[in-house]
Amino acid sequence: MVMFSLWTEGVLQRELPDAGVLADRVAVVTGAGQGIGRAIALDLAGDGIKVGCLDLSAAAADRTVAMIGGQARAVAADVADPSDVDRAFDEIHRSLGVPSILVNNAGIYAQAGMFELSDDVWERHIDVNVKGGFLCLQRAADGMKTLGYGKIVNILSTSAFVASAPFKPAYDASKGALRQLTVAAAVELGRFGIRVNGVAPGHIRAGNWAEERPEMAAHYIRRIPLGRLGSVEEVAAAVTFLCSPKSDYITGQTLVVDGGWIVA
Repeated sequence: MVMFSLWTEGVLQRELPDAGVLADRVAVVTGAGQGIGRAIALDLAGDGIKVGCLDLSAAAADRTVAMIGGQARAVAADVADPSDVDRAFDEIHRSLGVPSILVNNAGIYAQAGMFELSDDVWERHIDVNVKGGFLCLQRAADGMKTLGYGKIVNILSTSAFVASAPFKPAYDASKGALRQLTVAAAVELGRFGIRVNGVAPGHIRAGNWAEERPEMAAHYIRRIPLGRLGSVEEVAAAVTFLCSPKSDYITGQTLVVDGGWIVA
């Protein structure tokens, strides 16, 4: 009987968030200045969400906010710097409100194999891709607790499941760590009504890499069951779903957006 009471108080009472939380949603998207991050920010804004656009480049974040054309704020920040993260979240809180959504998209990668990989490059991958994700998650979750509701989506990669080619051990290791952080956070934060999930893009047509390296693009396409590269908009759509009330009974999961590449 005691266990049932604790379960009722800890979970069932949090199934329905306050209507105001859903009516006036605020999101933070890191690495929002280009590519997948920009597409996510635009898609969330199209869903009526106020978006705080964080990026290491102030100019890039400003361009994304200009494209949104609605309630959004650009903040230049290094997600691996705790003071930068605190300042960024404070600015967004003051200008837009308490975020009920976080998309951890900021990340780096280097094409350096085991014997070429330097300590500095390894540490920067861990700082940005893992520590940065944790710092933003920790800060966002602290505010979400006051709301009794929240959505956190970590942008992973198929590299969290399989080795990259050409080889990128620092990137693979960091994305694998972020995937496990997603699981750990989902278990710990569920009692506060906070859902934590991941989206793992595969080979996505972001920037000009496919045009600059057509042979590599063709190699990937031959192995993708759907026969094409993905788009940043398709990744963004998956993220927006996981940030919406439609996914309220999903947590601790990773949605792979790769055209079937890793299962093939």
